[in-house]
Amino acid sequence: MGGVSWRGLRASLSSVGVPVGLAVTLALPAMLAAQTTATFATLGTGCRGPSGTPKMVAVQNSTPIIGKQFQVSLTALPNAVYNSAIGVVGLSKTRWKGKPLPMDLTPMGITGCSMYVSPDHMEPVLNRGGTATWTMNVPNIAGIVGSTVYLQAWVIDGHANPGAVLVTNAGEAKLGTR
Repeated sequence: MGGVSWRGLRASLSSVGVPVGLAVTLALPAMLAAQTTATFATLGTGCRGPSGTPKMVAVQNSTPIIGKQFQVSLTALPNAVYNSAIGVVGLSKTRWKGKPLPMDLTPMGITGCSMYVSPDHMEPVLNRGGTATWTMNVPNIAGIVGSTVYLQAWVIDGHANPGAVLVTNAGEAKLGTR
């Protein structure tokens, strides 16, 4: 179970006078955190551009475990040097600035594309010939175990639509310890 044993924890707490009921209350969050499995699932679809429909998937055997690196692969990106990719991390997949998500980006000239996640953090991702690997360092903070963050990538493509942007599908990452 990842180093936390109920019997050992209960014995330690009772040896310093902590009642069993309080021991359960104190130990339960730590024990649940120790057992939380990290997961990643995709949602939505990217929008088609001249190079195809950009797609985000987790790199094989990569999951969002605290204290580790988590990687997703971006494919079918336009392959010119100036086609920068931008990784978007959001805290919501339902609302952004009071507006519901997903949000149709067509009114902004990003025809046929949807924003699936709130853009709370953005970072550059190196596009190498139409593919990219986005590497994220998941903080080693026990308090974030069980939290969910949402990911999507935006790509500059002057040939795609009047807004010159394409987007990938999105991903839902549940942070865990294993």
